Amino acid sequence: MQNQLQASPSKLRGALGKVFGSVKASVRWTNKHIIVQCAIIAFVLNLAIEVLSRHSLVDALRFLVLNFIFFLLGMSIIFATLCVANFFRRRYAALMTVSLLWLTMGVTNFIIKLMRVTPFEANDLLILKGGFGIIFVYLDVWEIILISLLIVAVTAGLVLMYIKAKKYGVPWRKAITSFVSSALFVALLLISLSFTGAAPKNFTNLVDAYDRYGFIYCFGSSMLNKGVDKPDEYSQEYIDTILADIGSADIPSADGLPNIVFVQLESFVDVKYLKDIDFSKDPIPTFTALREDFTSGLLTVPSIGAGTANTEFEVMTGMRIHDFGPGEYPYKTILLKSTCESMAYNYKKCGYYAHAIHNNTATFYDRYLVFPNLGIDRYNSIEYMDNVEYNPVGWAKDEILIGAITGALDSTEQKDYVHAISVQGHGRYPNEKIDELIPDNDIFIATAAVSDFTPISKEDSKISSSYNLSLEFEPVSKIIHRI
Repeated sequence: MQNQLQASPSKLRGALGKVFGSVKASVRWTNKHIIVQCAIIAFVLNLAIEVLSRHSLVDALRFLVLNFIFFLLGMSIIFATLCVANFFRRRYAALMTVSLLWLTMGVTNFIIKLMRVTPFEANDLLILKGGFGIIFVYLDVWEIILISLLIVAVTAGLVLMYIKAKKYGVPWRKAITSFVSSALFVALLLISLSFTGAAPKNFTNLVDAYDRYGFIYCFGSSMLNKGVDKPDEYSQEYIDTILADIGSADIPSADGLPNIVFVQLESFVDVKYLKDIDFSKDPIPTFTALREDFTSGLLTVPSIGAGTANTEFEVMTGMRIHDFGPGEYPYKTILLKSTCESMAYNYKKCGYYAHAIHNNTATFYDRYLVFPNLGIDRYNSIEYMDNVEYNPVGWAKDEILIGAITGALDSTEQKDYVHAISVQGHGRYPNEKIDELIPDNDIFIATAAVSDFTPISKEDSKISSSYNLSLEFEPVSKIIHRI
């Protein structure tokens, strides 16, 4: 018995030695077969990216099985980029660099989906400049320091790895063959998916698209697909036919017409739509009175959790965001260099003066460049506002807009069109207890973005003059209410 106990550790060491020996042999084999090595890494990276995107290993595996063709497409794209490492003498350093780039994209998507619901797409890189200006609103100081230290550590590790990495001879024939073959495979797969209609060019819902087609395909689509396609029947003759059918119309004069004040109230919600919540009295009496005494209704918008500028664009122009590329912000693309028909231009034909007011920086979404192309005569941003107060999260309070709007109306002799954009309701709730931030009130309801509510049912997705969209929502855990 004692001899058996003494023999057990040696047997265990022998078993572990065999396992490690097998692993080493496998590594040596893959080092000699770099194509297989790249394929294994591509599979692991794509699976990791989908796990991060879905916040679930089970959902990622379900995607692999049920939508294997798109998993294969994403894996093939990663594989093609990994093959580039074979052109470097420090092959493993290059392989690690490419792998880290893909993994960084996956982690970025993971974090962004936690913060705003909608996924990371290529157009976010265009608004990166504006993002740096509000980083302290969305992240705590310790989070920024941690991210900075992580970036420095990874960069230093890559530099050290390039210095210390072993040099290999470049297998030119194998490197060229693997890269060209993988690129051709990706191209043929994309063409076949596009030809059969399995891979859509545009998406009506980015969140659903990322779940259905995977991060790699959707991110690539948002990078390559921009602008509005020219319709096949578009021609001068066709437009002349439409104009003839419409006929001419007299342009009304602003005399006798009212001033037009449009307020885009960020993250306001009619809390009476919330399910299983009763109120002792109306929490939003002013809004209720306006809705009952004047024209009111519900409106579908193209954004949830982020992309308010695209809702703004649709309202100001009447154009559909879904006609543009996936996740595209016209404010960051075409409107930087081209004008567009808008409410401002149409009202100016009647003799109105067009104002835009926003209690945020003028450069956010490049509005200072875009608004002139939308017909705005004067843009009043936070840089020109005095005595601005800020909420606990760091956004300017919307009360400042009242004086800005009345000031715009008083600044001209003619009738005015005013488009005011609020900012106070942006972002997440403060981390401090709410009692430390506000005095006791009979009723307190925290305003929230649509993304702070879970849809329960939707009767219809269309809006017409005779039918209103009906939505039911229930609050998620972070909704703060006190009655």
